[in-house]
Amino acid sequence: LASVTGRIGLLGGDLDGTGAVTGTDVYLSRAYSGVPLDNANYRLDVDTSGVLTGTDVYLVRMLSGLTLPAW
Repeated sequence: LASVTGRIGLLGGDLDGTGAVTGTDVYLSRAYSGVPLDNANYRLDVDTSGVLTGTDVYLVRMLSGLTLPAW
């Protein structure tokens, strides 16, 4: 059996999966605040409370500017 080496990057607050927490992520968290959690928007629940709230928006704002390192 052959082995495979790889890397996985995970960045809290990176809601759109670009590798950086930007204004777009803040916008997404604000736009969906108060919306019931489902299979389409579960990534927006940054604090993993099961509810999309202002706390999620706050956390994304605090993480804004962070990026994944270049591989």
